[in-house]
Amino acid sequence: MNPSVDFVVQLFRILKLAGMHDLENQASVRAIDKSAEVFSGLLRTETDVMSALFADDTVFVNGQPIRAERQIYDNAMEIGEMFARFGFNEITLFRGVTRLEIGKLVQMTARKGAMGWEAGPNIRLRYVDPSDIIGTDEAKLSPSEQAVSAYSTAVVMVQSLEREARLGDLRLLRQIKKLAQRLANLAESAPTEMMTLALNDAGADVAAARVHATILAVTAAFQITRDQHALMRIAYACLTLDLGKPRVSGMYRKDGFGTSVVPQLNATMRARLPASTALLLLESGRASDRATGRAVTAYEAQWLSNKDELQWPYEGKINPNVEAIIVRAAFRFVEFRTHQESPDVLMTDLMNSDRTRILQAASHLIFSAVGMFPAGTAVRLRNGAQGVVATTPTFADLSRPVVRLIIDEKRNPANGERVSANLGPDWAIEAVIHDPSATYRARFRQVFVPHDAEEEIPTLHVADAVTPDPFSDFGTLERATEVEDLI
Repeated sequence: MNPSVDFVVQLFRILKLAGMHDLENQASVRAIDKSAEVFSGLLRTETDVMSALFADDTVFVNGQPIRAERQIYDNAMEIGEMFARFGFNEITLFRGVTRLEIGKLVQMTARKGAMGWEAGPNIRLRYVDPSDIIGTDEAKLSPSEQAVSAYSTAVVMVQSLEREARLGDLRLLRQIKKLAQRLANLAESAPTEMMTLALNDAGADVAAARVHATILAVTAAFQITRDQHALMRIAYACLTLDLGKPRVSGMYRKDGFGTSVVPQLNATMRARLPASTALLLLESGRASDRATGRAVTAYEAQWLSNKDELQWPYEGKINPNVEAIIVRAAFRFVEFRTHQESPDVLMTDLMNSDRTRILQAASHLIFSAVGMFPAGTAVRLRNGAQGVVATTPTFADLSRPVVRLIIDEKRNPANGERVSANLGPDWAIEAVIHDPSATYRARFRQVFVPHDAEEEIPTLHVADAVTPDPFSDFGTLERATEVEDLI
């Protein structure tokens, strides 16, 4: 298990105890003693504070969604239902919590709050609005805390948006717009912290996967633009992708009885989905210029995300804008990541599936944002050595790929020796070599000869996708009004 799971398991055990046993018998006393011991251990070795927030269908421990086996997750949902009956949805334990305070918490639960909800100074019980999970001045938070706050809020709000869209209620889109701006700002102020969260779990649910794609897209786009309006449009398109599903599937209900399950869409429904999503966004935005811009990006991204086949919107009359292409690349990365644990295979599969230069350039933007180096990338190390990336074994090794040396740290020819940052910080990659010298290219050909069958080294490529050049033929949303009539 992990600390978050241990925390939830112990909460469940002591809260179930309140409804099943006499709290004075020896079994109850021993159970409370055991839980107090576990909580004290977690707060001593892991962190000073542990909190669990039960919001809709998600449980957050210290701001991050818990990932656990089905039974444990069901138990966590039961805790949330119990807390909801008592009028709160968050419990926080602070370092120093005592056995007496744990016992009082159990007693309060057993007596349905008849004693009040003050268990002691080291236990806090409260209700937190799911749309503002942290509930504090964000300026006072560290970059890591801001990232966790935004991530947790985004997961809950996307879940809520999907549920409300089935009922025809789009009021939450105003908050989604603010959330998109918040995520766009964090692409500049806390990119590393946000990316860590986005790569945290390959098996994320639909809402978390959408948030992961949002983080990837805005962080990738930040490499080629500082325009906050463009970054916000990208984030908004990611968060609202598939918004039109209930309407095109026939499950859109205005009578308040929307179905809880949206069926799989057939080809005809998927063809109608881009326009449906765009129209819903236009309806909610009062057709202002900025609302139109957001709708256009979402419309084009929805077209490019068609699972039947890649389709260019507007029957090819106008190229889709760069923002939509980046959104597509982010969602494809998340989709491929779900089924692939090898970074090398993931990058190869993505590049092989996208044959056009513009789509490959967008994938390279995502790789660069994540910190991935495709095999064959020419790189310079911190100690001055030069080489070519050979492999990245796991996602835990993203910053430490195996490099085969072309020129060693003393500027002498090397013979393809394998090195990585695991040997020390001097062997970490400092930069990608965008224009390898003639000496480098000649040495590359000498080192990697056909009879080297131990490891296949792909063709040397230059990672130049993090410049605007590959996107020069594709428009921005300055021409949004030009395509409005084509939606």
